[in-house]
Formats: sequence, structure tokens, C-alpha cells
Amino acid sequence: MTWWDWLILVLLMLAVLAAGVAYAGVHAYHAAKGISSTMGGLSHYLDAMRRRNDASDREPSVPSFTEPLERVSHRYSEAHEGVVARGMRKRAGHGHQWARWRDNPIPDNIDEVFAGNQASDAETAKPTQSGQATIIAGATNR
Repeated sequence: MTWWDWLILVLLMLAVLAAGVAYAGVHAYHAAKGISSTMGGLSHYLDAMRRRNDASDREPSVPSFTEPLERVSHRYSEAHEGVVARGMRKRAGHGHQWARWRDNPIPDNIDEVFAGNQASDAETAKPTQSGQATIIAGATNR
């Protein structure tokens, strides 16, 4: 190859390298903008968490093994009452859901679902100028 062929190849290589660096730089800039906007939105919440967990606002706590056993067991029993109450609320919610499913079972045949809606669809259908019936808003879609 002649010297000017090598010159063209080197210039093309440098142009592709510059384009790659520019491409990576533009994408890095956009990523940095996205990260900064996300962190700007989160800073309010992080400040609130830091203020809430600030050690100067709380009373100094003593390790539980240095306190009397009666006080520690009382604190544990209060916490355990909350755990039990949450579990009972969860079970009650599950019981309500199962009762709703028991009272309104899923039909075995899909035609049973639409059988009750056919009468209401006929009542809400209005003929248009062309004579075709259209369902007005508020009727069930199938």
C-alpha cells in the first residue's frame, strides 16, 4: 500500500476513536444528569430519615442485659402483644376474603357469568339512525 493509503486509514481510525469518545461522553453526561435528579429527589427523604435517627434527639439507651429482668420482660411482652395483634388482624382479613369467595363462588361455565348480563344489555341498547343497536355507557362490556 502506498503512504497515502496508510494516512487515510490512520485518519479514519482517529475519526472513529473520536466519535466513540464523544458517544461515551454524551451518554455519561446524560447518566450523570439522571443520577443527580434522582438523588435530588431522594435528598428530602434522606434528610428526614437522618433527622429521625439523630442520636441527640433520643435518650441514651442501655443494653438490655444490664437492666433488670422484669423491665426487659415487660418490654418484650408489650412488643409481642403487637405481633400477636397484627397476626390476628391478618387472619381476620383472610377470613373475610375466604367468606367472600365462599358466598360468591366462581361459576363452572363461563356462559353462567354472561347469562345474567344479557337482560340488562337488552335494556340499555338503543337503536341508531342506521338501525343497529349500540350499548350505552355504563353497561357491562364482554
